[in-house]
Amino acid sequence: MAKRNKNPLALITGAGRGIGSSIAEQYASLGFDLILIARSQRELLEQKNKLEKKYAIRCNVVIADLSHAEALHQALHKLASQYKRLDVLVNNAGIYTPGKVSEQPEAELRKMLDINLYAAWRLSQWAIPLLEKGRKPLIINIGSIAGLQPYPNGGAYSVSKYALVGFSENLRNELKLKGIRVSTINPGATWSSSWKNTRLSKSRMMPAEDIAALCGLIYQFSGSTVLEEVTLRPLLGDIRDDEF
Repeated sequence: MAKRNKNPLALITGAGRGIGSSIAEQYASLGFDLILIARSQRELLEQKNKLEKKYAIRCNVVIADLSHAEALHQALHKLASQYKRLDVLVNNAGIYTPGKVSEQPEAELRKMLDINLYAAWRLSQWAIPLLEKGRKPLIINIGSIAGLQPYPNGGAYSVSKYALVGFSENLRNELKLKGIRVSTINPGATWSSSWKNTRLSKSRMMPAEDIAALCGLIYQFSGSTVLEEVTLRPLLGDIRDDEF
């Protein structure tokens, strides 16, 4: 049976930690019910318990490896029977393995394309009919500065993010007549647990909460306004190799 609730609804991928976790809390603070997708059951259940208690919203968690098309299809099929509309889709899930395009194994490119591009492609196509019934419907794709210019050791990751930016631009053009807004956020270095073993301090990077705050602000624009694309960088610029 479909859930009936007056709260707006947001689906966020890669929501177990880092930027995705902060985006989930931002939307919860705005009164959204949530669908959170990630691989880690423990992290998602911790998120669910925290957010439902703190904000009195409903939070549905979906454990899925977004690199596996069939597993994602099954998860989305189940969700389609539970929900009849969606207001926000945030394609945040991503994976990064450093390398050079002239040397990196093709298997690493495929892995990053599966998660950084194809997951967003599949989720967006699934979500469009639900978004058409939503309130000020919005898709946010979390890109990267590595998708805007050559990036040292960006390799396959950079290629996949270039593709995501292009996907966003084409999707925005296609969906505007349906009233669905598509925004791309390209962050630079953002603090998460993946940086904890470096000598870099949190203050050298952006906090994930800043990315999340922007995601919340974009939704609050009127339905006739779309933030097409925005780049965010640390105040001192991109991280240099000699800083590690």
